[in-house]
Amino acid sequence: LPILFFIILISIPLSFIFLLPKQIEENSISALATLFFGSNIWFWLVDGYSYWSPINEFKPLLHTWSLAVEEQFYIFYPILLIIIFKKFNKHVFSILFIIFLISLQIAEFGSNNYVVANFYLLPSRGWELISGALLAKLQYSSFNKNKISSLNYLMPLLGLFLIINSMIFFDGSTKHPSMVTTIPIIGTMLIIWYSKKGELVYELLSSKFLVSVGKISYSLYLWHYLLFSYANSYFQRMESIWTEVNLSYYIKLLLIIISVLLSIITYNYIEKPFRSKKKISTKLFINIILISF
Repeated sequence: LPILFFIILISIPLSFIFLLPKQIEENSISALATLFFGSNIWFWLVDGYSYWSPINEFKPLLHTWSLAVEEQFYIFYPILLIIIFKKFNKHVFSILFIIFLISLQIAEFGSNNYVVANFYLLPSRGWELISGALLAKLQYSSFNKNKISSLNYLMPLLGLFLIINSMIFFDGSTKHPSMVTTIPIIGTMLIIWYSKKGELVYELLSSKFLVSVGKISYSLYLWHYLLFSYANSYFQRMESIWTEVNLSYYIKLLLIIISVLLSIITYNYIEKPFRSKKKISTKLFINIILISF
């Protein structure tokens, strides 16, 4: 939340510099929606454009839709768990798996009939998050995953292949989320479940470089879209192009470098301090939240 609030605050003055009056108004509303974890609903219900629409390249906070989905899940999932544990304690995995299947079917149906709603809303996205909950339930059960030791080597490799395959072949025309989205999800599950210290994929993903990238990844996620969006808006006005802007490779590389540098700074001076109770008091945290609102 601290870095998210910071990004929202940064977006407001930048919008007055780079955006047109109507865009400033829309960005302000999306900022408010983001604060209340409802930006996914805003971009679906009010905005109405497909995520891959060229017009969305000029919306600095568009990427917060995924944070809204996650936070909505984190609000409802504990309540669901409490109910399941109280009423159906012996059937937790089965019930979660049924919800997983229902959500996946909603995603498949929505990918063909309600594309925009399907992309943004929790009912069609919940199964992606519940997949991790299923692994967690297995982890804390008596299920033995190490009966065949060779799987600890082969399955993470298969998982990594599925993820890389998705990165290469998925694009804006891919129906997503849908059954095809199970490819990277299964890949991720295989890596989480089977990776073991000493094996190739485990050691690869545990390398200092990738761990460092992982540490700044959240800040990088928040920064990169913001910067690219304002760059698109700037060059749109410079070139008087009102549909789509193609940034040069040099501009893209520069924006990536700036994004990484800013991510390192905000990770070290915003994210890390807020994880330390010794450095950040509850009173200060509450004051910052109030100021942000």
